[in-house]
Amino acid sequence: MKKQTDKPDILIDEEIENIYQQLLPGTKLSDEEKQEHVNRIKQQYKK
Repeated sequence: MKKQTDKPDILIDEEIENIYQQLLPGTKLSDEEKQEHVNRIKQQYKK
């Protein structure tokens, strides 16, 4: 993997932590809840 020390970070640590905290609850859903979510998204974009 190439080291990217010459490029600035796009997100600061606090932003990464905020995103992580927002996504974390979704990992604790049951399989049924996850499937319901997938179905809602599919229905929303169905043409």
